[in-house]
Amino acid sequence: MAGRLHARRFPHRQRLDLDGQGRMGRRRLCYPRWRAGADRKGGAESHLRRRHDPAQHRGRDQGYPRERLRHADGALRPGQAADRRAPRHDDHGGGLPCPHRRPRRRRAVRVPVAAILSRRHDRAEQDDAMSWEWDAATLSALETFLEGKGLRDGAPEPRRIGDGHSNLTYLIRIRGGHAVLRRPPPPPLPKGANDMRREARVLQALAGQDVPAPRVLAVAEAGEVLDVPFYVMEHVPGHVITDTLPTGFEAARDGRALAFALVDGLAKLHAVDWRACGLGDFGQPEDFNARHLKRLETLMNLRDAAAPSWLAGMATHLKARVPKESGAAILHNDYRLGNVIWSEAPPPRLLAILDWELATIGDPLLDLGYMACCYPAEGEEPTPTQELSAALLAPGFPGRAEIFARYAEVTGRDLSDLGWYAAMAAWKLAVLYDYQHRLGRDAYYRDATQAPRFIAAAERFAGGL
Repeated sequence: MAGRLHARRFPHRQRLDLDGQGRMGRRRLCYPRWRAGADRKGGAESHLRRRHDPAQHRGRDQGYPRERLRHADGALRPGQAADRRAPRHDDHGGGLPCPHRRPRRRRAVRVPVAAILSRRHDRAEQDDAMSWEWDAATLSALETFLEGKGLRDGAPEPRRIGDGHSNLTYLIRIRGGHAVLRRPPPPPLPKGANDMRREARVLQALAGQDVPAPRVLAVAEAGEVLDVPFYVMEHVPGHVITDTLPTGFEAARDGRALAFALVDGLAKLHAVDWRACGLGDFGQPEDFNARHLKRLETLMNLRDAAAPSWLAGMATHLKARVPKESGAAILHNDYRLGNVIWSEAPPPRLLAILDWELATIGDPLLDLGYMACCYPAEGEEPTPTQELSAALLAPGFPGRAEIFARYAEVTGRDLSDLGWYAAMAAWKLAVLYDYQHRLGRDAYYRDATQAPRFIAAAERFAGGL
């Protein structure tokens, strides 16, 4: 397997991007100084339109030569060799659903996803796809909507929280305090993504279940207030933990309790009777693993040329070994440390699970495999999502093996095929990151090393956990 996919180390020497006319083309990253913030004649746009002859670069000779990354004295040029930098990331505010982001260069290992800490990233670098502002008309419509739901308490004063790549999230004022409003970003989006109605529905179904989830207060259809659907949920005060523990928490004392509470929350979700709580038509659990893989393979191949071997090779490996579903349960599909809210003081208590937009009905072990892709381990090159949970590396936190053993003990599930599910989750993330990279709408995904790092993790997981 590793032999067929050794090219994963080299694909980040090339990138697929859209040029000014919307065409996808391959370009060399032989001298991308604009990524480091340096001025360049013609700017980034002209650089994106550069082409090269793929026939000139095959196999291990693909991409830019290492010597071009160095000055005459041998020192690395600024901004080059991103694959050799220490892992970092930026923070997402509010602990509310936001995809992953990597921090600016001056930060040391940072981490979150739907995290909380306020971002220091310049919002001007956010791509235009996430740009949207309230105006007088939409504010008035929102106020009228809240009045009709019995939630109005003066002007709602929406304030953006989080710099997410997934949905737009706002803290608004309502009667008795605050609430959170979530709406999708402007299109285009992959089919099934950013569905606010599905997210609201699963949260409503979980009301009264033994699963910590925010209460939905109101749901608006497209055209009712905005041109897109949205929902309002309760605001849950607490901590979202990412790279470091909050003041008052200690890894040596609280690490095991926190990690076990995290995996116990997933076990509680998978124990919910999804048919009894009104989600009988929420998904199609039959042949879920094969169908899910096929759908992602379609996204992988959504390009002018053939998918690179480091992506396609892992897809072939997974298709040849698809296991029979271990069962059917509510899947969160983005369950990790940065997507939950913790108590404000120790002992750690899991208060709410966030970011339900990808929830469906399927094989619960895919959630556990995804958790492996987000749970870092000493001595391993971290995936982008593991960088978002660096707090779990502190002495005192249990390793992945203990987490999996805890899940097996609580649920009674057989984890003998967990390596496939973890490899599947890592390949899935590689496909999604590669798609966003090629789409070119978000500055975070410009880093061409992200998807190959997920494939590296998929190779490790495919060998067994």
